[in-house]
Amino acid sequence: MGGLGAMYFALKYPEMFCSLFSQAGTAHKAPYASDAFGLLDRNLEKIKGKLRIQIFCGTQDEGHIPSLREFHQALIQHGVDHTYLEIESLAHDLPAMINRYREIWFDYHVESLRRFDGK
Repeated sequence: MGGLGAMYFALKYPEMFCSLFSQAGTAHKAPYASDAFGLLDRNLEKIKGKLRIQIFCGTQDEGHIPSLREFHQALIQHGVDHTYLEIESLAHDLPAMINRYREIWFDYHVESLRRFDGK
């Protein structure tokens, strides 16, 4: 479940995570509260200011980018600080994305752990 699974578990159980990285995942909208949008609404107080969120997707990743753009807007509307990056001309090529941004991701999670106070 890659980026989708990471998003689902971090938004469902935000008290268990200090950072979330969705690498070209998706943010499904479903008619129940266990989709990314419903989980954001339900757990907003546990997420906002506590869970660091980073989302990357290629602009040519037609299966994933529409929902991530919509979720990015939902995060903005809810006032949730996050990092969102669209990688120009990249499709769903996860190895290319990993090779291009490996150091950023590592540093991001190290900083998330450094900031985490366990409360």
